[in-house]
Amino acid sequence: MSRCFFISAIAMFALALPTTSSFAQEIDQEEERPSDAKDIYGGVIPGKRDSVRHIDRSKPGRVQWIGMIPDKTRTRVFVKLDDGVDYEQSGGEAGQLVFTFANTKAANTNVMRPIDASHFDRDVKRVDVKRSRKNLVVTITVEPGTSPNIQRRNGYIYIDFAHTPEESSEDA
Repeated sequence: MSRCFFISAIAMFALALPTTSSFAQEIDQEEERPSDAKDIYGGVIPGKRDSVRHIDRSKPGRVQWIGMIPDKTRTRVFVKLDDGVDYEQSGGEAGQLVFTFANTKAANTNVMRPIDASHFDRDVKRVDVKRSRKNLVVTITVEPGTSPNIQRRNGYIYIDFAHTPEESSEDA
């Protein structure tokens, strides 16, 4: 009796499975992705999308967002700040720039996530954020000897590193 029940259960399970063509259509629909990266990325883009809905703007003294943009001629690390947030910049270990935001919190958990930029093959390798008592510390790991151009404007700190694209052998 148990053998008959087992065979019936397998048969019912097989009938419940989608057909190959409908299953393939479901996979094709899942693989459709927006063609433009801006449709995928929902974070801050300086000058284009300066705020996102899920960030609480009601409490002052916060770092709102940290990001990186690998442009053709530069690599830009940016920090979006609330008004009145100050920082100190120092050199950490060799190949590191350290920005300390005193008495500052992260606006959300995304701010605390590291940025692994090593696969872009640029001078910027990584951006790490951590709490140190009442401070927020941003450490940018770069190629040793790299010096940035740092500007503060319109609620952002821009840390720009020059980038000269290498010509491939196909371009020559």
